[in-house]
Amino acid sequence: MKILAIDTSSDHGSAVIRIGDAVRAETRSDAALQHSEHLFGSLDGLFALAGIGLSDIDVFAAARGPGAFTGLRIGMAAVEGLAFATRKRAVGVSTLRALAWAAGTTDGRVAPVLDARRGEVFGAVFERRGGKLVEVTPPMVGRPSTWIESLAGGRMTFCGSGAGMCRDWIQRHDPWDIVDVGPYLAPSIAALASLDHAEPCEPLYVRATMAETRRSIER
Repeated sequence: MKILAIDTSSDHGSAVIRIGDAVRAETRSDAALQHSEHLFGSLDGLFALAGIGLSDIDVFAAARGPGAFTGLRIGMAAVEGLAFATRKRAVGVSTLRALAWAAGTTDGRVAPVLDARRGEVFGAVFERRGGKLVEVTPPMVGRPSTWIESLAGGRMTFCGSGAGMCRDWIQRHDPWDIVDVGPYLAPSIAALASLDHAEPCEPLYVRATMAETRRSIER
């Protein structure tokens, strides 16, 4: 199977082409502005590196969030457009699930955490079972202390940009720990799509958008 995976959920964007069990080509960017201005240009280079064409791709996958609203929309629109043009399948993969997969832990549960701004974090809990990544606690957004104290005990590994915000509470729970995971998630998105961890190709915001918040206030 040939998969094109795109992650535009944060400033650390990435895209990969995965063929079979291996990543054939990868590109990265470190500026949110590049998502809208250079995404398709970087994909041209990606296909050249992989030595295949757009029509060779079987599945198009994108990070569906949680993450930056604008970035998520760019990635989703890109894979949907490419899938429509080639009559192939477009899927989404949770950013938190991709982060948990990148942590690579097989001992106990893994809790990916992302900085949600406003003093809050996005978080979830997963567990590897038989090569699958099973969701134990669904995605949420909230204060670090409130979320941490709501989790059950037992061994757990935390990862992601929001883990540092939870460090004080994590350290109170031995055997909890934190592992460093790189911010480029397209390889994990491609791997999860290949393992049938695909989800709908629509944004997973978790937190209401500003437009939704305004409508709620106006009612």
